[in-house]
Amino acid sequence: GVIWSGTTGGGLQRYDARSGEVRRYRPSPGDPTTNPFAVAHIIEASDGALWIGSMDAGLVRFDRDTETFERFSYDPTDSTGISGNHVETVLERASQPGILWVTTQGGGLNRFDMETRTFRHFGPAEGLANTTVYGLLEDDEGMLWMSTNGGIFSFDVETETFRNYGTDDGLRELEFMQNGYTTGRGGMLYFGDVSGITAFSPSRLNVNTAAPDVAFTALRVDGRPVRAGSDLLEGSLADSAALKVPYGQNSFSVDFVGLHFSNPTKNHYSYLLDGYDDEWSEPSFQRTAAYTNLPPGEFTLRVRSANPDGVWNESGATLGVTVLPPWYRTTWAYILFAVLLGAAIFGADRFQRRRLLKRERARAELQEIELRAEAAESEAKALAAENERKKNIERLSDIGQEITASLDFETIFDRVYVHINELTDAPIFGVGVWRSDRNQIDYRLAMEEGKKYEPYTRDASDKNQFPVWCIEHKEAVFINDVETEYSKYIDSYDEQGATLEDGTTSRRPQSLIYLPLVSKDEVLGVITVQSFEKNAYTQNDLNLLKTMAAYSSVAMDNANAYRKLNSTIDELRQMQQQLVQQEKMASLGQLTAGIAHEIKNPLNFVTNFADLNSEMATELREILEGGDAASIAAKHHEIEDLIASLQMNAKQIAKHGRRADSIVRGMMEHARPGDAERFDVAINGFVDEYVNLAWHGYRARHPELQVDINRRYDDSVGNASIAPQDMGRVLINLIGNALDVLRDEENAALSVSTARRNGSVEIRIVDNGPGIPNDLRAKIFEPFFTTKS
Repeated sequence: GVIWSGTTGGGLQRYDARSGEVRRYRPSPGDPTTNPFAVAHIIEASDGALWIGSMDAGLVRFDRDTETFERFSYDPTDSTGISGNHVETVLERASQPGILWVTTQGGGLNRFDMETRTFRHFGPAEGLANTTVYGLLEDDEGMLWMSTNGGIFSFDVETETFRNYGTDDGLRELEFMQNGYTTGRGGMLYFGDVSGITAFSPSRLNVNTAAPDVAFTALRVDGRPVRAGSDLLEGSLADSAALKVPYGQNSFSVDFVGLHFSNPTKNHYSYLLDGYDDEWSEPSFQRTAAYTNLPPGEFTLRVRSANPDGVWNESGATLGVTVLPPWYRTTWAYILFAVLLGAAIFGADRFQRRRLLKRERARAELQEIELRAEAAESEAKALAAENERKKNIERLSDIGQEITASLDFETIFDRVYVHINELTDAPIFGVGVWRSDRNQIDYRLAMEEGKKYEPYTRDASDKNQFPVWCIEHKEAVFINDVETEYSKYIDSYDEQGATLEDGTTSRRPQSLIYLPLVSKDEVLGVITVQSFEKNAYTQNDLNLLKTMAAYSSVAMDNANAYRKLNSTIDELRQMQQQLVQQEKMASLGQLTAGIAHEIKNPLNFVTNFADLNSEMATELREILEGGDAASIAAKHHEIEDLIASLQMNAKQIAKHGRRADSIVRGMMEHARPGDAERFDVAINGFVDEYVNLAWHGYRARHPELQVDINRRYDDSVGNASIAPQDMGRVLINLIGNALDVLRDEENAALSVSTARRNGSVEIRIVDNGPGIPNDLRAKIFEPFFTTKS
C-alpha cells in the first residue's frame, strides 16, 4: 500500500495509501533548507534499497530502514566513479543481481557494482557513438537497448559490444525523448521519439555475421606519402607490403578501411604494433594508426575491423615495419670500428702484437662473412615463405573451384577428404548432413586412417555431442586435449567406438575440430578432422578447415538446389503428361455429341435394312409355303427379286456396320494414353474422316453454325507412316479452333487440302476468320498457353 514517487522539484516522496500520509525526504534529514534531488527514475534493487537516478546529483541510494541517502556523484579525477551527474535511467537485470546499469546525459552508459561501489564507463571508445542516453530497456534475450539523440543502440552484456541503429536501418529520426520507453507484449520495445513512438521486436532484427576484410589505403613516413615501387616500400599495400623507415625519420602512419558496405561509417577498428604495443588499441571509428619515435627493430602492424553488429575479423591485415638503425649501429660501421681499433692497436704496438693484429683482422673478416651469410639466408627464407604463401592461396582457390564445380554430394565429400588429407593431419575425417525434419545428423562420409565407417546417424536430442553443439551454436569446436577441454562445449564425454568397414572399432581421438557447414544462415551439416595426438592442431589448421567448410557449404547448397530443380522438373513432366491426357479426355468429351450424331446414321441404316430384310424374308416364306411346285415356279421372278433385295440390304447393313465400327475405333484411338504406334495410312481418306468427325461434333454443340467446307485432296499423296490417334487429335483441334472463330463470321468458309511436297506430305487447313494476333504468334508452341477461358 506504499507508493514511492519523485519529481524534479520535490525530490523523493512516500505516500501511504491506507493512511493518506505523505512524507518528503531531503538529502540532509532535519535540514529543511537542503535542496531535494531532481528525480528522474526510481527502482527497487535486490539489496532492498531504492536506487534513484537524479538529474543533478548522479546516482543516489536510499536506505528505507535508516532513511538515509548515499550519493555517487561525478568526479573528473576518479576513473572508477560515475561518468555524469545527470542520470536518466537505472536498471538491474534479473540475471545480474548486484549490478546496476546507469545511463547519463553526456556520460554514456555506466556499469555499477554494488559490492565494490565502482563504476565502469562505456562511451565512444567502446562503440557508443552518442553519450546522451535517455531510455534503457532489456529484451527477452538479456540484451540492453538505449535511446539517444543519435539513434538507438543495442549492448551485448556478455561481449560488451554496441550496435547502432539509425535512419539507414529504418528509424524515422535520430532524436529521442526523455522518460519515453517501455516494454510490451511479445518482446516488443517502445521508445518515444520526437514525432511519436518507435516500436520494434529485437528478435526480428538480423545480425550481419560477415566480418569485414581490412585493406590498407595510404602510407606516410614523416608525413610524406609512400607509394609502391619506392625505396621505402617492398611490395604493395594490397599484398604483403614491407615498410623500411630510415633512422631519424622513425615515425609513420597508415590509413586503412574495413570492406563491409552495409553501413561502412559504423565499422570499428583496432590495431596493434607487434614488438612495441602491449595490447590492442581501444575499438573506435578511427581509420589511421600513427607511431612516432620508434626504436630500431622489426615490427608488424596488425589491424582488425568489426562490422556495425560487432562481428570482428580477427585475422585483419598486416604490414611489416623495419626501423633502420643509425649508421654507427650498422654492420658496416661495426666492421669499420673493428678495423680502426685494429689499426690503433697495430700503430701502438705494431711490433710486439703483429700476430694479435692478424688474428683480429681475420676475426673481423669472419664476422663480416657470417653477417652477409645470415642476411642472405634471412632474405632467402622470407622469399621462400612468400612464395609458399602465394602457392597455398592459389592452391586453395583451385581446390575451391574443384569442390564447387560438382553437383553430386558423394563427389563433393570425396574431394574435400582428399584435399584435407593433403593439407593437414586428419587421421579421422567426417562430413555429416543435418536433417532438421528428423533432428539427426546423417554421416555421408566418415574415414579413419583410410578405412570407412559403416553408415550411421547421430540423434541431435542428445546434447552431449560435439557435432550437435557445433550445429546448434553455428560455431567451431576446437580442442587439443579432449579429456581436459570437453567441458567447454558439453557436460559429459563418453564417446563410444563406431564400427569400421573391416569390422574393427574406431579409436578415441585426442584432438579435434568441428565446423558447421552454413549457407545463407542455414545449417547444412558439419565437417570434422580428428587426431590421435594431443595438441595436433593450430589456428592455421582451423583457418584452413574454415576455408574448406566454406567451399563445401557452397557446393552442398548448389547440389541441393540442383536436386530440387530436378525434382521440380520431374513433377512438371508428370503434370504435363497428366494435363495432356486430361486434354485428350476433354476433347473426347467435346466430340461425344458429334460422334453420337455420326454413329446414329449408320445405326439407323442398319436398323432400317434389318427391318426390311425381316419383312422380305416373311414375304418369301409365305410364297414358298403357300403353293405347289407349279405356282412357286410361276413366281420365280418375284422370288429372285426378293433374294436380290435381301443380298443388297445385307451389303448395306455390313457397310454401315463397318462405318460405325470405324467411328468407335477412331474414338478409342483418340482417348488412348501414352505414345501411339505408327501405321501406314491412306492420308486423304484419313483426313476426310476426321474432317467429318470434327464438323459433326461441332455442329452437335452449335447447330446454328453454317460453314462451307472445301475439300481439295491430291490423289498423288497416297499413304504415309503416322500415329493416327495423335494426328487425328491435331486435325480435330485445328478444325475446332477454326470453327470457333468462324461462328461470328458471315460467309464462313473452311478449306482442307492435301499435297505431296519434296518427299513430304502437307495437310493445310485455312479459314477466312480474323487470324492469330501478332503478339500471340510467338506463344503458339508455349506449353499450356491458351486464349480460351
